[in-house]
This record gives sequence, C-alpha cells and structure tokens, in this order.
Amino acid sequence: GLRFDGGFNCKITEVIKDLFERRKRLKEEGNPAQALIKLIMNSAYGKSIQRPITTKTLYPAEEDLPGVLARRSGSVRDFVEIGGKRNLWKLRYDKSVVDHMSYPQVGSSVLSNSKRLMNNVMATPEVDRYIKYTDTDSAWMDVRGLSVIEDKVPELLGTGLGQMHSDLGLSGTDPKAYSWAFVAPKTYFAVIKNDEGEVTSTVRLKGIPSKCRDAVLKEDFGGNVERMFAQIASDEGLVFDLLRGGAPRFVF
Repeated sequence: GLRFDGGFNCKITEVIKDLFERRKRLKEEGNPAQALIKLIMNSAYGKSIQRPITTKTLYPAEEDLPGVLARRSGSVRDFVEIGGKRNLWKLRYDKSVVDHMSYPQVGSSVLSNSKRLMNNVMATPEVDRYIKYTDTDSAWMDVRGLSVIEDKVPELLGTGLGQMHSDLGLSGTDPKAYSWAFVAPKTYFAVIKNDEGEVTSTVRLKGIPSKCRDAVLKEDFGGNVERMFAQIASDEGLVFDLLRGGAPRFVF
C-alpha cells in the first residue's frame, strides 16, 4: 500500500473554486464558454479516479535495446521483436506508482463531499417524500419540497459553490417540469415549461447515442417523448438499434 505523511493537499479545492467563479461570471454574461469550464471541472473528478496506467511502452531500435534493458532491468515486463528497416523492438516496463496518473484519494474525497451535500437536502425533514429522482449531484423534486427547504434550511439554496439551485435548462420566469417519467438510473425525461409558455425537454437514455435516440423519437413516435418512455417502461420494452440515425460506431 501507500502511506501519505505529508499532510492533506487542498490544491484541487483552490483550483475548483477559481474555475467555479470563472464559470459563474461567464453564465451571468450568457457566454457559452461556461460549458467548457463545466467540462473541465467534471473531467478533473473523472481524471482523478481513472484506472492506473501501470506500464509504459517503448520502441527502441535493436542497437539501443541493450542500453534500455540495462536501465530498466528491474522493471521490464516483456519485449518482443517487431522488425522493419530499423529492426525495432517493443518493450513494456512497469511505471513507478507515483507516475500511475491516478489519484483515487482525491476522487473519493470529492465523491464523499458530494454525497454529504446531497444528504443535507434529502435528510431535511419532510423533504424526502417530494423527491422523485436523485443522481450524484442533483435531484428532481416537487416544488413543495423546495418550499420546505426554503423554510427549514435556506442556507442550502443559492448559486454559490456547494449550494443547490434550479437548473432546468430553460430561461424565463419560474420554469417547472409538468410531465416526466423516471424509469431507471439515468433513464428519464421531463418536459419543462416557463410562465412565458416556452417549452423544452430533457431526455436521458444512458447507453443510447443521441442520434439514435432522436431518430427513434422522431420516426417511431412522432416526436412524442411521453409515448416513447411509456413503451420503454412497458412489459415489451423498446429495442434500440445503436447504428440508427447515422452515428458511426467502430469495433476495435
């Protein structure tokens, strides 16, 4: 195992706070670049918990092979001849653990804190009965649940880091979802409408390419998302051809 005895490194906290404030300013300006910062923040978490990269591959020429073997003698895993004009060899060796490019201690801290923030909401008395669906960092709930939070723990609501706010993807006054179905984890839809009468929808189908989903929705259900999800939730279910819609797929 590994022993950490140099104290707790809070650098990721400083970086995320800076990125969050930058994105907040861009969102207020209506600048689409805010989406890029969101991706950077999300990928920072994903990068921290990626599978360790434990080996590295080199392709030395035959005349360089003895020197490489001498330098890596304690970590060489295997080497095979490739040939070609330079008579190349393929050599794999084990990387030092500090070069594995994986920091699960950081990722687990991020996930643990995310769970804590979500539990602060769900543990609020009388709120749980209004919650329809939860994900790692979000929840869909009846507006009555939001009123309970505003009354009992108003500090949980706001646009600051670690606070909860409505993010339904529709501007205007008081957007709400008036039609929805939550079938399975990351499999749901919600039709959203604001007081100005503008309507949009959020559709999640984990594992189904968006082009395939949109083609099935348009061609088989006439754009009626409620009908499509009724079929998905039925005993017969719904089979998706992942190549439908023209999305390229490759097998390696």
